[in-house]
Amino acid sequence: MPKRPPVDGKAVVKAIAAESEKDFRAHAERQAYRARASASEWKALAAAYLQQYELCQTRLETMLYLKEDRLVERVVVEPTRSGASESVACLVASDWHVEEEVKPQSVQGKNRYNLGVAEQRLDHLWRNTVSLLDAARASTRIDRMVLFLLGDLYSGHIHEELRETTLLSPVESILWLKPRITSGIDYLLKHVSKLEVVCKVGNHSRITFKQHLSNPEQHSLEWLLYHWLANHYQAEKRLRFHLTPSYHTFIDILGVKVRAHHGDAFRYQGGIGGLLVPMNLALSRWNQAEVADQDVMGHWHSYFPGRALVNGSLIGYSPLSVRFRSGFEPPQQAFFIISGKHRRVTQHSPVFVE
Repeated sequence: MPKRPPVDGKAVVKAIAAESEKDFRAHAERQAYRARASASEWKALAAAYLQQYELCQTRLETMLYLKEDRLVERVVVEPTRSGASESVACLVASDWHVEEEVKPQSVQGKNRYNLGVAEQRLDHLWRNTVSLLDAARASTRIDRMVLFLLGDLYSGHIHEELRETTLLSPVESILWLKPRITSGIDYLLKHVSKLEVVCKVGNHSRITFKQHLSNPEQHSLEWLLYHWLANHYQAEKRLRFHLTPSYHTFIDILGVKVRAHHGDAFRYQGGIGGLLVPMNLALSRWNQAEVADQDVMGHWHSYFPGRALVNGSLIGYSPLSVRFRSGFEPPQQAFFIISGKHRRVTQHSPVFVE
């Protein structure tokens, strides 16, 4: 049996060390590669932990703040009524056409109107106006009210067909209107200390075939009605009538100059621009003679609040509305508030009468 050569211990140790170093380097390179490959993941994880840390820090600071009871209680103080500003309430009443009948079948069932319905709507008008007045008094003092009677309270016989379709003659209409208006004025006087009535005639109340431009009041039964009402209340010191024999009546309300008229002095034939185009043109030309802060008018049967307020109607949707391609509108009148503090209209509200 051959004899084994002697083992070189140093060489063995050296070989083992070299192999171990080789394995260590390989392992280190693998770990470095893995770290480089997941660097973005580590960054995202670090950002998430940082965000969580900041959230916890905020919660901790909030709890410590609440623990020290640094919160101050807030109490809403009731307003002082002694120094409440003054305002004036205004009601626009026009285009009632009380004796003109509207049959449901003539307007697709959208409306019905006769003397009984007109009387009911007038009662709603006075009551709902006072409801709006009381609501406005929650924020301002209102002792004075202005009632704008702007004409066309009845339809009359200015067209041949009205002679057949109206339920009363013009004279009978005046007799019917007088007690209904006085009852409304009496009701308003129960809720205000001063009432002013601005009276304008409409185009329907004339007794001539064609409208007179220079002296329409002299040929209007509404003008007779207004003077009859003024005489009826001659002894009432809280009531004042404005009877101006001209197309415009100017009245100062807490520094706001209001120009009242029926609204039939300009024409509108259904153009694209609507009523605003001819109306603004007329207002700009009138302002060249005397500037008004607020215009109030009726005639167009369409409630339109704004710098120039256009009133709705009591009669509501009618065959005339269909023929003139007017949009449907419920019967309503206009209510607005003029503020003495702000010197302007601060509230517009329709007065629904059904």
